[in-house]
Amino acid sequence: MTTAGLIVVEGPMGAGKTSLARLLSTALDIPALLERPADNPFLGDFYRHQQHVLATELQFLLQRRQIFDHLEGGRLYIADHGPEKDRIFTPLTLEAETLRLFREIRAALSYNPPPVLLLIYLDRPVDLLLERIRARRDPWETEIQRAYLLRVQEAYRQWLQHYPGPILDLSGLEGDFVADGEHAKILTEMVKNRISELGGDW
Repeated sequence: MTTAGLIVVEGPMGAGKTSLARLLSTALDIPALLERPADNPFLGDFYRHQQHVLATELQFLLQRRQIFDHLEGGRLYIADHGPEKDRIFTPLTLEAETLRLFREIRAALSYNPPPVLLLIYLDRPVDLLLERIRARRDPWETEIQRAYLLRVQEAYRQWLQHYPGPILDLSGLEGDFVADGEHAKILTEMVKNRISELGGDW
């Protein structure tokens, strides 16, 4: 593998993406690439008042470009968000003309992330997602509404139907891998086995 490769954990807010990425980073001894929502100054106003929507999405795009464009070749990384995440969220958040502008800007940036070798998908019932979001008390997330989370879940389902690469769908998995060490071991073995099935030199 001459370029970097990615294992990506995707899913709605509150699904456990960052926790799983950290767990697998330790178990597989590979670097974790974590999204930084606290660094997006527009996010709170987006959730509270639906303001600065284009700026919110562009800020995340620039952050992803910074994270994914300059990784060390020949190494495997795990990320709690994918380089194509804007393709899920911008159709939800941007009106047609603004979405067209976003895509033009994206193309002009020459954004060239490494390939995603495995996508791990997490999801839980919407009320549990909301409970987790409220429990972590991140200030930019306090205004997330149930209706918006349902739209995000549906957007992920639609996106996954056309996703071209290998997927490990853990959306129906019961248990709590954060609180239950035995469950964490089982989950880690599932991921290791899926990686082994894919083969390759990574």
